[in-house]
Amino acid sequence: MAELAVAASLLQAYGTIQQGRATDAMYKAQADQTLVQARSQVLQSRQQELAHREDGIKVLEQMKRNAATINARAAAGSLDPFSGSIGNLMTVNLDQGFQDFTMTRDNRFIAQQNQIIIQKSAEHQAAQFRMAGKAAKRGAMFSAMTSVAMAGATYGMMGGPGGEYSLLGGGGASAGGATAAGSIPAGYSRTPYSGGNIIWGPS
Repeated sequence: MAELAVAASLLQAYGTIQQGRATDAMYKAQADQTLVQARSQVLQSRQQELAHREDGIKVLEQMKRNAATINARAAAGSLDPFSGSIGNLMTVNLDQGFQDFTMTRDNRFIAQQNQIIIQKSAEHQAAQFRMAGKAAKRGAMFSAMTSVAMAGATYGMMGGPGGEYSLLGGGGASAGGATAAGSIPAGYSRTPYSGGNIIWGPS
């Protein structure tokens, strides 16, 4: 019976270790998935950044076209493009163009910062997953070692291989404590009895 208890403890320890490894693998998979998802989000944010950059370029090109149109009309009427109503049009064109370009530049900067935030957050979360996996693996190993140690201690308290509860033979009432047929118990001797019979009695 003692050996069966030890075997059961060993199987339990092995199962605990395997469970710890499975948990570690699960957390590693979650960490990898987190990084993959973050990479996808970063690429989307990168596309937004490029779109804002293109918008900024379009704003500058529109400013140039408006300025050229204003100058052409001023030249056709022999007017100064930087004074009077023509000058006001030029000022409005530059002011509106600058505001639009500033907005696209700010949106581009926000998209860049968003990429950094997404990447750093994903890396932090992935690191947390990996730490949790390692902790689960270490905890399972410690639990298994404790279980094996306790099983060994219990087996020793039961007398080990020659103990009363051992399946390997040895001591105990059933093995060494019983008196074989025809043997003389310790402290007893054969005494003749009437009728030719012999009985055991104290020495």
